[in-house]
Amino acid sequence: MSGHSKWAKIKRAKGISDQKRGAVFTKLATAITTAAREGGGDPSLNFVLRLAIDKSKTANMPKDNIQKAIEKGTGAAKDAVVFNNISYEGFLQGDIGFIIDCLTDNTNRTYAEIKKAVEGCGAILGAQNSVAWQFVEKGKITMYSAKIEKSTKFGGASKLVKVDDKDNIMMSLLDIKGVEDVEERELEFVSNDELTGDSTYPGFDITTTKVDLHSVFKQIESMGYKIESAEVVKVCTNPIEIDETKGEKLQNLIDQLDEHDDVQNVWHNVK
Repeated sequence: MSGHSKWAKIKRAKGISDQKRGAVFTKLATAITTAAREGGGDPSLNFVLRLAIDKSKTANMPKDNIQKAIEKGTGAAKDAVVFNNISYEGFLQGDIGFIIDCLTDNTNRTYAEIKKAVEGCGAILGAQNSVAWQFVEKGKITMYSAKIEKSTKFGGASKLVKVDDKDNIMMSLLDIKGVEDVEERELEFVSNDELTGDSTYPGFDITTTKVDLHSVFKQIESMGYKIESAEVVKVCTNPIEIDETKGEKLQNLIDQLDEHDDVQNVWHNVK
């Protein structure tokens, strides 16, 4: 349960209910709108927007939805909305600390709703920095051990092709400035109209310094590998162990918060 990220559970919306898919798309659209408002609507010049768009594509969010979200952020849309980043900190069962990252257009409403959800799970909200001091921000990139092979047919879908050389890939990643750790993992892939491939691929989780996330992302991309996601994450410096009962209470809290449209990420100090 270490360092739970909202996107670990909703990487792809395909195959889930229409209601759940709509909730996922709402969160993704909010992130795109906020990134466009703060850094402009051109993803080639706005790295945060680029990441938000890539995350939305991974969830199979329609292109029209993505474009509308960008226009809301840049003010081109009539219903442009300003969202604010806000985080809440709290405790569960005394020793479990958590941070809730939100994007909201109404902080008073969000605070009241988050407080109600937290207290309904037997937890409490704490003061600013009551939990955050335990965490550091890092960059995290998840990539496939695979490269994109362009289609020879006009308008045809490209193909994701595995690269079976994990030891050399790992060494090349560790040589990149700003990379702190590389871990192997298996990745699932869902084919779409633009890119097809197998159902599973070998891959890597790459931890970087926060400031080097952008440059590491660009270097991996220039090597031709398919990147699934890249984001700033909050990592607990001294995580704790808990028993199964507490683990169930924590999971219930996470599940309840995941249902809220304004919640983007939930982080905690449990291993």
